[in-house]
Amino acid sequence: YLKDKGYHLVYLSNSKTYYMNLMDEVFDLCRYFDLMIASEMYQFMPKKMILERIKSTLQKPAIMIGDRFLDIETGMYNKFDTIGCLYGYGKQNELKDATYLITNIKDLEKLL
Repeated sequence: YLKDKGYHLVYLSNSKTYYMNLMDEVFDLCRYFDLMIASEMYQFMPKKMILERIKSTLQKPAIMIGDRFLDIETGMYNKFDTIGCLYGYGKQNELKDATYLITNIKDLEKLL
């Protein structure tokens, strides 16, 4: 849905490159994302700092979508609106500072 609407999607993970590539192989993530970044590619720099480095290259406006506190913190640090995914690993309290909360991936259609 998002790619069909013209959104440029970036996968940003705290993982090693090997793990990211393994997840891509298993779930074919590259069909969804235009750019995939593992923190190992930036010497395990925190995600908020990686996003700060690359945000000038991203399509505007940009929004951070995630299911953990660090995803919301990363977006807020970089002055992005954020969407907390309650269907992921994070709990509602962990995502309470998100600009928006969604309970299902289909909820993105209402927001974007």
